[in-house]
Amino acid sequence: MNKHLIYTLLFLTISSLTFAQSKKGKTFKIKETFNSLEVIGQIETILIPTTEKPKMIIYTSDLNLLEREYDNNKLKLKVESSFFSTEKEVEKPKVEIYYNRPIQSIKLVEATLSNQDTLQQISIDLVLEKNAKADLNVLLKKFNVKASKGSTSFIKGEVLVNEVNLSSGSVLEAEKLIADLVDVKVKGSGTIAYVYATTLLEAFSTTQGLIRVNGSPIKVVKEESLGGSIISMDKSSDN
Repeated sequence: MNKHLIYTLLFLTISSLTFAQSKKGKTFKIKETFNSLEVIGQIETILIPTTEKPKMIIYTSDLNLLEREYDNNKLKLKVESSFFSTEKEVEKPKVEIYYNRPIQSIKLVEATLSNQDTLQQISIDLVLEKNAKADLNVLLKKFNVKASKGSTSFIKGEVLVNEVNLSSGSVLEAEKLIADLVDVKVKGSGTIAYVYATTLLEAFSTTQGLIRVNGSPIKVVKEESLGGSIISMDKSSDN
């Protein structure tokens, strides 16, 4: 067997082992007091409820890519975008987070977030920046989302109060999030909010922002300025 063939087989074996290791994942404990999450960089994050102690499972070919920090009940995960801008192909980390108590706040910067089961708790604050993406199913009393810099969120479920603040080309698709009260503000060209309100809608759109309203809210308070627009999908709600 020639040396070239031996080196090729050795390389394939090492690559296979590395791939298998990344698919298996590495488990880390999370402190019981964990109630806040911040994810920075191109990390795919999945929330999974559990009745056991909180933990996270990280899937990556290189654990050194991912910084992990815990301070003041906040779990912070970070990976530098420069790792993915080189010609070398690097596997983007995937993290499963198993939580056993309400997560009060979540901040995403470039990262993506989804949940395996409905997020059921009193309230949550969600912040998205720099092309971050969130796809969540929720059952809450209050949902507060603030998004900017091209971020996108898809939210469905039920809430009593839905507070929305969008800017800089961000998009919220929440026409399947049934809310009693909706307070929505959008600013900037390409900034779009799709919402669903049943009782009260307070909407403000400016600088070519767009709000599309589903449902038939009993009371509507709206303001448009500098090319902003608010469109009711049910004309009977224009009171």
